[in-house]
Amino acid sequence: MTPVSRATQQPSLEFKSKQGGRIGVSLCGDYIEPWDSSEPKDHEAAERRMEFVIGWFANPMLLAQDYPMAMRQQLQDRLPAFTEAEFALLREAEVDFYGMNYYTSLFARHRVCPASDTDYLGNLDEYQVNKSGVSIGDPSGVDWLRSAPQGFRKHLVRIYNKYRKPIYITENGCPCPGEDKMSREESVRDAYRQKYLSDHLDAITGAIQDGVGVSGYFVWSLMDNFEWSSGYTIKFGVTHINYDTLERTPKESALEIRAMIEGRMNAKVQGA
Repeated sequence: MTPVSRATQQPSLEFKSKQGGRIGVSLCGDYIEPWDSSEPKDHEAAERRMEFVIGWFANPMLLAQDYPMAMRQQLQDRLPAFTEAEFALLREAEVDFYGMNYYTSLFARHRVCPASDTDYLGNLDEYQVNKSGVSIGDPSGVDWLRSAPQGFRKHLVRIYNKYRKPIYITENGCPCPGEDKMSREESVRDAYRQKYLSDHLDAITGAIQDGVGVSGYFVWSLMDNFEWSSGYTIKFGVTHINYDTLERTPKESALEIRAMIEGRMNAKVQGA
């Protein structure tokens, strides 16, 4: 955290007043629901999972606070302790906004056994289906991502209420089911992606009506690209790429996204 804080502090002190720029951090993180909604320990596990993945970074950087208590309780002296000088540095290195990378949600079920030394999620199991057999959302083109806009809205509200920073959604998107095997003509007709984006824009609109300060939204991604260990096989783009010729073809979602956003500028969302 100290190097990040120094990197934030330097431009804040030297350039912010002159250039008017803003400095933020982008964090990945799913919204987590309890696997058994009637089990308090599953509610605790869901919150613990979000603290382990998000609070680990956000609590020190955005609140100038110690790591989450749930992490302290589980990891104890294996988790580094901040010095008073480091806390002072964290307070000086002000972060202006929260960058949110959101793709999906999950269910968390608590474990009855003690956490292993290698556990990094909060001693729990993750599922895409809850105790009642209800799926978190419709499957996409990758097994870890299901469309869960209901979790997105809750996630926006939770993060904003906890950290009180303007939110930029810096990543949000999906590959369509079977898109890795589609021709260009099939890939551009991306009905699943259009619905995913539309539903998640509804979630943003609802969160704004809940009082969340959302400052911007970025679809992941502009073009099909190199996705980590999956290489070019996963297609997140709203633009199709022919990797032999590098020809670029906008998918229907690319042509619809502007209308989706403009149509929600003054929209009323059901359930808001």
